[in-house]
Amino acid sequence: MKPVSSSQNVQNGATDSSDKFTLEDGYSPDGSEDGDNSLSQGNIHEPEPNTQLGEDGESETSAIDFRDDDTLVDCDQIIARLNRNSRHNKESTIREYAEVFKRMFESEKLGQYSKRQLAGKKGKEIIINYILDEKKVRMKSRRVQIEMLKAVWTRGLEVPFPCNRWDFGKLPDVGRRNTPKDEEIRPHIEAVEHEEEAYLKVLVLSIIFFGIRPSHARLFCWHHVEWRNSMPFSITTTGLETGNKNKVPVVARIPPHLAEALLNLMKAIPNSLPEDPILPYRKPNGEFVQHTAMTNAQFRSQWDRFERKHLLKHWPPAYFRHWVVTVCRKAQLSPPSKNAMRGHKYKATDMEERYDNPENSEIIEEQARILPYGTIGFAFPGNVEITSEIPSEISDAVAKALKGEIYPSQVSEMITAHLIRQIKKSEKESNSTAIQQ
Repeated sequence: MKPVSSSQNVQNGATDSSDKFTLEDGYSPDGSEDGDNSLSQGNIHEPEPNTQLGEDGESETSAIDFRDDDTLVDCDQIIARLNRNSRHNKESTIREYAEVFKRMFESEKLGQYSKRQLAGKKGKEIIINYILDEKKVRMKSRRVQIEMLKAVWTRGLEVPFPCNRWDFGKLPDVGRRNTPKDEEIRPHIEAVEHEEEAYLKVLVLSIIFFGIRPSHARLFCWHHVEWRNSMPFSITTTGLETGNKNKVPVVARIPPHLAEALLNLMKAIPNSLPEDPILPYRKPNGEFVQHTAMTNAQFRSQWDRFERKHLLKHWPPAYFRHWVVTVCRKAQLSPPSKNAMRGHKYKATDMEERYDNPENSEIIEEQARILPYGTIGFAFPGNVEITSEIPSEISDAVAKALKGEIYPSQVSEMITAHLIRQIKKSEKESNSTAIQQ
């Protein structure tokens, strides 16, 4: 290679070969317009540039060779790629992502832009303006919708998301749904008590009693159930079941209503093996596939069928999850027991709570003691039958404990005191009889 001269002509770009070297011909950090960062090879057989307006509507750009990145985006193709690249996510989650993107696609008319534009400054500008428009995205939904759009950009458009969290300013915390009131879900309680189909009854009671996710309920197998006195007593999973998203076990005592429903379900689906799912897949004609667990989509379908069957207002299972947590708080169930019952990871806030790690047997005993009739019995004590043989003072105390007016320990003390009085009374009667004789 000939060394470069330091003469003035050379510095101006003139060389012995009369070639001109300018900055436009060299490598730039941002790359050339068509994505080729190599040096110019001359004008041999080079087509005449087709001059177009740039993104700002004023500057001119040369579009010689369009790549796939320069073609206009198509909403259906983007969603198809999103589905293909999101197989590890739930179907409902991907549907929500797609719906959010469709709204933005139509609102901002994204069909007039290319993938390259949406991956660069133009895409960043569109996203920021859309998210910060209160008429299009509610304040409390911004944080969630940004994450949804980020997933669509990276998996659907298959380009880096052009924004970061600082581009939107300070984002509000994600909005939380309020716990439904007891009166709002009472229709579901009354409907499930009158439900004659054991399959539906177990499905709904599992959510109402435990506050678990549908993914937990559909993975329950018969070998997870512990039996006492020929009745289902508790259910314990490992958390390692295939399909368990959070890998968290469920440890729950089975209330009487659910235990009876499980017995009826065993009669409806006879010859079930220990490894068979409690809620197997059900064909449209009603036939059960005993060795196959239902899908999340079918769980939602069966839940909707229950609500339509009883003409109920739609309350998703997630709302009952909130309700169960509130009931457990009112009943003063300890955090380890409460979280184990609904399959939620217990994140202790201090060292004392971190050391409080009871065994499963203690968790089940506490649930049985504090919630003997489950969440339904605590929130709706009128649904719990108290026999006439029990003294009124004790039955009244049990009703007050279920309402949260007194502590369960106080009920235990009243029962102990009553038994002591009965024993002393029996001893006096025996002594009196012996004296008379």
